[in-house]
Amino acid sequence: MNLLKNNKCQQCKVLRHQRFCLRTGKDICWECCNNLRYDYKCPAECRYCLKEETSLSANLTKVDSEREYRDLVKRLMDQWLLMPQSELGNEIPREMAKSEAGRQLLENYFNRNNLSSILGIDYLIEKLNLTKVKLLRKSDSYEDVAQKYLKHLLAQDYEGSISYLRNSKDLLDNTDWKTDYLSQLTKDKVISKMKEYHLVSSAISEDREQAVVYFDINGKYDMTLKLKLTEKEWHVWQRIMGKMEIVNGENEAAKQIAVLLSKSLWGQASELLGKYMALYPESADFHYYQGIYELVHQKTAAAKQNISRAIRLDPEFKEAIFNYGYLIHQEGDLESALKYYQRAEKLDDSDIRVKNNIAAILIDKNEFEAAEKYIRKCLDIDETYQPAQQNLERLKEIKK
Repeated sequence: MNLLKNNKCQQCKVLRHQRFCLRTGKDICWECCNNLRYDYKCPAECRYCLKEETSLSANLTKVDSEREYRDLVKRLMDQWLLMPQSELGNEIPREMAKSEAGRQLLENYFNRNNLSSILGIDYLIEKLNLTKVKLLRKSDSYEDVAQKYLKHLLAQDYEGSISYLRNSKDLLDNTDWKTDYLSQLTKDKVISKMKEYHLVSSAISEDREQAVVYFDINGKYDMTLKLKLTEKEWHVWQRIMGKMEIVNGENEAAKQIAVLLSKSLWGQASELLGKYMALYPESADFHYYQGIYELVHQKTAAAKQNISRAIRLDPEFKEAIFNYGYLIHQEGDLESALKYYQRAEKLDDSDIRVKNNIAAILIDKNEFEAAEKYIRKCLDIDETYQPAQQNLERLKEIKK
């Protein structure tokens, strides 16, 4: 699974090509497409063809990202500035903007027709120096957030990138998680060598609560950022080192690994884990499975690091939380283990393993009454559960 690619635009020979151009007969990038289509001379058969009379809006054409749309609209606006407009008495907007009276007419025109709602209209208003147009205040789009996040990575301001993450508060509150996040970025060979990025395309889900933004990094690597809308703000959810097409492949890949581990096919599991972790470096599932693999092979320190990272990447990953609690329980850290078990219990109150391990710790802490309550809860779930029966016998022996 090579992350390198060589598919340059045949027009500019710099950026990544995205589509076949019927006008030139070449594979071109969206910038070169915009350079051509805004003159309305592209073949009508092309789905990216710009239709006549689109005026300030480009709604009658296809685009693959908000950034592409903004770029196209700017070109249309530049044309609009220089052409007589019937709505303005066949006056030329740029000439009108040279006088105070003309600017007032333009401001009235914009406000009267609610043109402030058009995406990118702020560019035109700035060009005309209109100070009294009421602009709608818009929050950052998913593309805005993705680009701001990458801007921090490009500057190697990894700490500054935290504010764009979905679990930013957790990272800022947890020193270990923050250190692990910064360490992971520092050791990433693509990110540490990133010199430039280019937004290629994006997509949003039907419910408009999830989005993906696809970037070309250094003209060599593919990177897709997965974002989610939480409390009316977009946050980066996951970084994927591949095209948008592989975003939905993570679950199937995780199932493959789970099957191999369950069958003790360690060599195959390890090989696939290496490949998938390169593509999905921020997958909680793959770090968890890597931790399980290392635990089986008695690499406890590495296992703890990967399972802990899985929890950082998905704070509600119950199995990772439970198993990390079990690891530190085995090391004798009863207080920390108890906290992890209690977190797991909040996520799943019916998990008998969790309740039984809490009971075991409570016995070790001489909190016998509380321990017995937990043992009874276990036996209420399954009266034949042997570990709980053993804990009950141990408790009876201690209390003799």
